[in-house]
Amino acid sequence: MKSYLFCSLKERIAISIRFKNVTKTCKNYKNIKKLYHTAFPAEERVPFWFLMAKSKGKNARFYSVYEKETWVGFVYIVSYQDIRYVFYLAVSEKERGEGYGSKILKKITEKYQNKRIILLIEIMATAIPLALDGGLR
Repeated sequence: MKSYLFCSLKERIAISIRFKNVTKTCKNYKNIKKLYHTAFPAEERVPFWFLMAKSKGKNARFYSVYEKETWVGFVYIVSYQDIRYVFYLAVSEKERGEGYGSKILKKITEKYQNKRIILLIEIMATAIPLALDGGLR
C-alpha cells in the first residue's frame, strides 16, 4: 500500500500519471491513432505503423498516458545511450488546458532520472506577440 501522507502536492500529481505500453489491443489504441493524426501535421508524422513497429524494439517506447483511469494522451520516446528524446507528446483535446502536458513531462523526468532528456518545443504563431512583448522567458 502506498502512502501519500508525506508527499508534496507536486509529487502526488506526478504519481497519479501512469504510462502503459501502446499495443494494437490496448484500450485506447484508436484514440491514440486519431490523436496522432490530428495533433501533428502530415509533414511532421512518420507512418503510424512505423511507430508501432519501432516501439517493439529496445530503442523506442510508445506510451499511452493515464491519470487514474482517465486516458489523457500519449508520448513516444526514442533512446540512444543516455539520451531520451521525446519525439511526440500529445494530450487529448478533451483534456487540454488541465496541465497534463506538464504532468507528463514531470513523469518523464522521474522515469528517466539519470538520463538526458531532449524535447523540441514548437512555438505557436499566437505566442509570438507574447514573446515580443516579453511574455515568454
